Amino acid sequence: MAVRVRSRHAWTMAGSLARLLDAILPVDCAGCGAPAALVCERCAHRLSGPARVVWPSPTPPGLPTPWAVTPYAGESRELILAAKERGMVGVRRTLCAALTVSASTAVAAAAPAGPVLVVAMPSARRAVRERGEDLMLLMARSVARSLRRDGCDARQVPALRHGRRVADSAGLSAAARLANLDGAIVVRSGLRPGLAGMDVLVVDDVITTGASMAQAARALRDCHARVIGGAAIAATLRTSGRAFGRTPRLG
Repeated sequence: MAVRVRSRHAWTMAGSLARLLDAILPVDCAGCGAPAALVCERCAHRLSGPARVVWPSPTPPGLPTPWAVTPYAGESRELILAAKERGMVGVRRTLCAALTVSASTAVAAAAPAGPVLVVAMPSARRAVRERGEDLMLLMARSVARSLRRDGCDARQVPALRHGRRVADSAGLSAAARLANLDGAIVVRSGLRPGLAGMDVLVVDDVITTGASMAQAARALRDCHARVIGGAAIAATLRTSGRAFGRTPRLG
């Protein structure tokens, strides 16, 4: 236990140092490489919205209405990878703002009568260990805070977890991804009773085939929750091509 505590403190200190360096040192944009800004105005604008519905083709059964603000390509893809794979904490504010746009739009479209639970897609344990934190949970908390500031009675609930290991989804078809994930995402047992009758918004960073989000929605509906939508920062081009109508390019 003590080792994990020290690890969390170490990651917290590392994150604080990274934020300080982001603020005082000249850097290149993590999206396009432009000098003097970690996220330049042009790349920030790409993630500013509006959010649009991005149905995958084919659409997996049970997928809640999916929203995203940008295709997962070019500068947008680089910014997401900078936060997820390169630990660039200074990019998170831009990504959280983009995810909030999607979440706010999804909530407005669903017009829930009561409170909204913001539920993050579960991160793989290995990814959490390597990063020292659960990035999606942190982003879901940020989204819930932003929704509350806008007058929505929202709170983040860590309801989902992986129930079993799944194969690497890289290179799998949509049908194979769906089969690979069947029953792999479950609700934490202690939280099941509190979900009944609640409006739930599922949030993720990227929508690809929609298989993961559909499985998450299934698990939540099994607990008698009402899944009002899915919100993401970006969607892959095969998902978002018709919605956004163009492909962003680097440079």
